[in-house]
Amino acid sequence: MGFKARLRIAQITFACHRRGGIERVVYELSKRFARDHEVHIFAGTCELGSEGVTFHKLPVIPWPWVVNHLSYFLKTRLALRREQACNQFDIVHVQGIPSLITSDVTTAHSVHCLGRDRQKALLSPCKRAWQYVKTADPIMRWMTSYNFNPARCRRIIAISQQVKRDVIATFGVSPDNVDVIYNGVDVDIFSPAQRKKIRPAVRSKLGYSLDATVALFVANEFQRKGLDILLKALSNIDHVQRPYLIVVGDTRDPVLTLSDCKQLAAELRITPWVRFLGAVEGVEDFFASADFFVLPTIYEPFGLVILEALASGLPVIFSRLAGAADIVKNGREALLIENPRNSNEIADKILTLIQNPILREQMGVAARKTALNYSWDNIADRTLACYKKVLLQRSMVRKK
Repeated sequence: MGFKARLRIAQITFACHRRGGIERVVYELSKRFARDHEVHIFAGTCELGSEGVTFHKLPVIPWPWVVNHLSYFLKTRLALRREQACNQFDIVHVQGIPSLITSDVTTAHSVHCLGRDRQKALLSPCKRAWQYVKTADPIMRWMTSYNFNPARCRRIIAISQQVKRDVIATFGVSPDNVDVIYNGVDVDIFSPAQRKKIRPAVRSKLGYSLDATVALFVANEFQRKGLDILLKALSNIDHVQRPYLIVVGDTRDPVLTLSDCKQLAAELRITPWVRFLGAVEGVEDFFASADFFVLPTIYEPFGLVILEALASGLPVIFSRLAGAADIVKNGREALLIENPRNSNEIADKILTLIQNPILREQMGVAARKTALNYSWDNIADRTLACYKKVLLQRSMVRKK
């Protein structure tokens, strides 16, 4: 069957920019789709100015968190209906946002309730109950499951095999209706060549010598990503071998704040070894400054920063609970953590890389080779192939 050469595509999401995870995915895919197709982005904010992209601003309520999600849920329906009344879309793609609409494709960037449950399991019963009330748990579970109902979505994209398994188990969808398409990476911005080029200047700016050993942590949810356990692991390493740690990111989670982590570092007496940079632009600079990347997450649907580290030619220490574990082999590009709450295990893996510079170099080469399979151009092509499946399914239904 032949398809229209130029598709009219709607991307429904929270935001479109080059920071964060879902936002970055929408940005990179839309930028590439717009080369040959008409793209419309329905979001709260959009920083993509490419020709062929039309931005439809959703006037949502910014806070509190539950009301913010509820306003997105309702206003996407109104905005899409208004635009569809003029001209129908060939593809309506929901990206990580609960929306009161029927879609052609919904991407499961996570199964939100599973991540929240794992976080809450770390809390005391009182804090757990408060989080249940504060996050309006039953409402959020219903909203986040809405777009995975087969009656409201023709196909689902899962960003890892783990997410595919979670979607099937949680929402009861057919495995045949779920495609796995991993996140992508800009292999030019995140590259060994770029890292080598800017490394001396970035190291100098941070006050590190070229022969110092530096680890990197990048995240915006410190408790879920395991920053507290990483700090404890660092304290378990003798100060003679202890690496410096750069922490990039801030957190929206009041359970473990940036101030909490700074205080923990002081209590562990490792403050001189830890640099808290907060939320920053140009995160690729800090991949250039590092010798390896660490992310002991308790739940990670994929881990875009893991792929960025691999593309930069960095060995990575991360949890098997991250979906990116699908694309690596333990001991080749990465050292996989079995128990992300075990600071001794994390410390042992850090020491393995510190004590074996040749292994570090070999793993970095393998990391880059693996990452090249996940360029954004490749991911965009795979996503368009999924769209064509939907168009074929729709055509077959009409013929019946």
